[in-house]
Amino acid sequence: MLLSLALSGCVQPWQAFHTRAQRDGLTSLVVMGAPFQHRLYLSPAKADTTASRWHVYIDGDGSPWSRLAPNPDPTSRTPLILDLIAVDPQPAVLLGRPCYHGLPDAHCQPRYWTSHRYSEAVVHSMAVALKTWLKTVNPAAITLIGYSGGGVLAYLLAERIAAADRLMTLAANLDTVAWSQAHRQPLLTDSLNPAEQPLTRPVVQWHLAGGQDAVVPAEILHSFVRKMPDVHYQVFENADHRCCWVQIWAELMGQCVQLKRIPLNPPLPKGEADRAG
Repeated sequence: MLLSLALSGCVQPWQAFHTRAQRDGLTSLVVMGAPFQHRLYLSPAKADTTASRWHVYIDGDGSPWSRLAPNPDPTSRTPLILDLIAVDPQPAVLLGRPCYHGLPDAHCQPRYWTSHRYSEAVVHSMAVALKTWLKTVNPAAITLIGYSGGGVLAYLLAERIAAADRLMTLAANLDTVAWSQAHRQPLLTDSLNPAEQPLTRPVVQWHLAGGQDAVVPAEILHSFVRKMPDVHYQVFENADHRCCWVQIWAELMGQCVQLKRIPLNPPLPKGEADRAG
């Protein structure tokens, strides 16, 4: 009901998201990045401060645009990320993006959730906020998990967070140039492109895509893999951008624990369009 009201303008999208997170038992706190503020969501029921590993989730782009104008509140209207956290048995935290979740501070400008959504300024601020929060729990390692555009940010953060030894993305536009071209949209000005940013530190990567995804077609993953072949990847033929990841998420989390034992797929030859299984 809250989401419906948000769409009608009675409740702001970030308020609907916040209410849903509270209903799921998550608690929120605000952490300073540089220069942005970031809202984090944690579940006390799962949040063991002595846990050796945490899962750090990053949500997608939400709704950057409203018709032809930047949306005043880009926070996700249909937060699949909360559904994923709900079925994840591991201690988890959702790291909010700049200017999302009701934190439009003085530094916020629409470009930071439109053309500059994956810019150095955004990634740097998220890295600062995450490092600050990690000092409070001091885990031995973290797994970065990004959905859709959040997968782009998770990848870019993996280079900067020493505790991140695993990276998992879901339906992520990891080659932003190929993604923009596929949708016949202008390139994202001043945004970093994972396909042009090879990681220089050891991070086990697992990238998932849906064979029926029209938002981020599986070919975007193939485009990324051709340039970064030393990664784990998998395409689920019957899945799309939202369906049916929640139903298999707990199983995928179990596989993620054993990720280093999954044999690497061979790199896709240039021009090959066959989908990986």
